[in-house]
Amino acid sequence: MLSLPAGVIADRVDRRRLLVWMDMLRAAVIGGFAVAVLIYQAHIPDPEAVEAGLAESPAGAGWLLAALYATALTVGSAEVLRDNSAQTLPPALVKKPHLKRANARLWGAEVTADGSALIYGATAAQQGSASCLGVFWVQSAGKAL
Repeated sequence: MLSLPAGVIADRVDRRRLLVWMDMLRAAVIGGFAVAVLIYQAHIPDPEAVEAGLAESPAGAGWLLAALYATALTVGSAEVLRDNSAQTLPPALVKKPHLKRANARLWGAEVTADGSALIYGATAAQQGSASCLGVFWVQSAGKAL
């Protein structure tokens, strides 16, 4: 839905600045959502209670769910804008003989960064949500850098 307008935006603005701003936006939004989860963590039921059907809806659940949706929409939109600008940036920065290597490195970094969702799931399943939140913070800090 945003791919075509993102391409137009990437063509009309400074791609390097767009790339940096989208990374900063994603880091800020993910960090903000992590803070919201920390604030409401005491009200979020344990997975065992949810599985057993004993959990009640937490106070502020609607607000937290709306924050999750807003985070997903913002991060997803920023990712589309960032990826479109990142894909078109190497030819402007690298000489033609080195373009294949630059593109390979770019895509290698993208695939590695996107694989962090597997780490979240595995950490949450093995150690619980508190450890998963630690991984979440580390990735937020990494994206900010």
